[in-house]
Amino acid sequence: MRLLLDADAFIALRNLSLLTVLRTCDEVRMEMTEYIARHELAPLSGVLKALEDEHRLVIHAVSRGTEAFRLYRRLQLDGAHKGEAEAIAWAVNQEATPVFVSLDRRARKHAGLHRLLAVDIMDLAIHLVEQHIASFEEIRSRLVVWEEHKNASGCPADFTSLDETWRKRRDA
Repeated sequence: MRLLLDADAFIALRNLSLLTVLRTCDEVRMEMTEYIARHELAPLSGVLKALEDEHRLVIHAVSRGTEAFRLYRRLQLDGAHKGEAEAIAWAVNQEATPVFVSLDRRARKHAGLHRLLAVDIMDLAIHLVEQHIASFEEIRSRLVVWEEHKNASGCPADFTSLDETWRKRRDA
């Protein structure tokens, strides 16, 4: 499974210790674009470098003059944030598109308009369990913080309780 992460999603995964889960799964490859890695996540460059060295993270460039760069500019004009616009533009131009993981509802909408599967942390967690990449208990232990702190990293706006939101999202 290829996961294209925006900055906020990466930070949330790290804060929730889900990055540790992803880091140990051979079935998962994390990806991001240069703006996100080199600018938005610059303070975490050591973490990113370690993931690159472990072949768990690949950082992609969007070059000027390419179709991806033209789409990147159009997305920015449509209101997409620079990092998310770059990520979506890069992904759209891939043969096998990754799953775009973002906390930003507008970014997920932009991605969906360009036929990318876009998910938040809750949807990703459900997907990881359904694909037998992680156990429900392992995921639950990391997301239980949302029960007491609805403003915790990555908590979705529609969160009521872990079990209820999980069931509602899974059955949708």
